[in-house]
Amino acid sequence: MTNGPEMLVLRGITKSFAGATVVDNLSLSIRKGEFVSILGPSGCGKTTTLRIVAGFMQPDRGELLLGGERIDNVPSHRRGAAMVFQNYALFPHLTVFDNVAFGPRMHKVPRAEVNRKVEKALELVRLPQLGSRYPRQLSGGQQQRVALARAIALDPKLLLLDEPLSNLDAKLRKELRAEFLEIHRLSGITTLFVTHDIEEAFSVSDRVAVMNHGRLEQFDTPVAIYTRPRTRFVADFVGHANIVEGPLVCDATGAPSLQFGGALVRLPRSASARITGHFAIPSHLLSIGAKAPDKENCFPARLASLAYLGPTVQFQVRIADHTFHGEAHASADLLALQQDDEVYVSWRSADMIEIDAGAA
Repeated sequence: MTNGPEMLVLRGITKSFAGATVVDNLSLSIRKGEFVSILGPSGCGKTTTLRIVAGFMQPDRGELLLGGERIDNVPSHRRGAAMVFQNYALFPHLTVFDNVAFGPRMHKVPRAEVNRKVEKALELVRLPQLGSRYPRQLSGGQQQRVALARAIALDPKLLLLDEPLSNLDAKLRKELRAEFLEIHRLSGITTLFVTHDIEEAFSVSDRVAVMNHGRLEQFDTPVAIYTRPRTRFVADFVGHANIVEGPLVCDATGAPSLQFGGALVRLPRSASARITGHFAIPSHLLSIGAKAPDKENCFPARLASLAYLGPTVQFQVRIADHTFHGEAHASADLLALQQDDEVYVSWRSADMIEIDAGAA
């Protein structure tokens, strides 16, 4: 991750539509050369945020700075940002070359320099031989690369990507996001990427901003967000659906514990001294079996479902009145289990993640 100076700064950005707040006092700072994703469910405000940065709409309140200069009142075409849209937005009557050359020509760049920029951009997206083709003669993945080349040809300070892979099939999405990352590495352009796909965001980003109902829930590296989610929403959104909560006590040995479902759950030593605790347990760190292991947190459960996914299985179990979700290696012993079987579920106290009590 780059440690360069700030390139894009959002300060208290707020936007409402028909009385409903879509972006709520959002503050964010992105460093020069950094690849940042805004991640969240539909309606969380991520695309509105991107459109405000691009200059396609004005915030009700707040400030935007790009390269240290205020841009919230600067027209979009003068901001130094380039956007790649979800639907590509290529001109169907222009060749690939002319599509990529469109921006530099509009900026009155000399012809020789336009040619150089187009050739460089098409080389970067690995389409140097397709300049004479039209968009209708390209695959979806190739069209997306042309849209990216068109943005790069503008030499922007900031590249904005609005869910650019959502119209592609799963295999092509994986291929292109790897290419996006390589293009970012080679170009060094500061990039802001909007997506609702956790895998996409985590695989390409230096840092990820998780949004919920217009507010920033957490802004950190993918590893930190997954292993140390700060709120219940973030924990649930990244897949930590197992939440245990209850009064905090000490067990017979003095170790911190939580009253849950008529039993005590041993907590990590680092647990805060609170009256009530809230902890997430990652699904891949749950153990399940027909026999009770000798572990600190082991509970009898009933198997609700078991889904075979090749190398892994996903399972749901009921512990008291709570459903727990797990993922484990597809062993023969595990595949022999049947729905409604009595099983034992266990986890290490050290694997529990303390979170804020906010609603999911």
